[in-house]
Amino acid sequence: MRTVPRNARVEVLRLTVSSFGRDTVRIDGKGRVIDKIRYIPYHRRTQEILGDYMKWRNEQVDVVLCRRPATKIPDNLLIHRRGFNIGTYEQHKAQAMNNRMNSAAQEALGRVKLGHHTLRRTFGRQLWLDGVKIETIADMLGHEDLATCKKYIGVNIGDMASAMNKFSI
Repeated sequence: MRTVPRNARVEVLRLTVSSFGRDTVRIDGKGRVIDKIRYIPYHRRTQEILGDYMKWRNEQVDVVLCRRPATKIPDNLLIHRRGFNIGTYEQHKAQAMNNRMNSAAQEALGRVKLGHHTLRRTFGRQLWLDGVKIETIADMLGHEDLATCKKYIGVNIGDMASAMNKFSI
């Protein structure tokens, strides 16, 4: 059984290089059960994006190994390099991820405070708007019940009005 701290904040920090299969990613989520594992199929562009990231990651590893060949390289997907040292983003330092996302959001969107939960909610909401069943969305987000999922993705009066417009007697 894998030990994951109960207070872990960002599922992406738990991703390892080995989390990625040929067409699915293994997500080690948090919840009432520490080992809340689920497998999610890739989006059609994930392989391309992952390939670009892995190329960058491998370049960082090569720089370190050229200078310090005995360095133990972590399996964590997300790494950072300072000089000839390689590190990982620890669970208790998840704020670093939030800070990087906020910087990217500010630069790309002119928006600050784009946290990991905003991205999760947007992902779930977009699936809902694209017509994916709520049960499937709940499974993908790791929600144990549909009520949580409905609150999470923000099912609202507009969604209900749209449903009524589709309804035929």
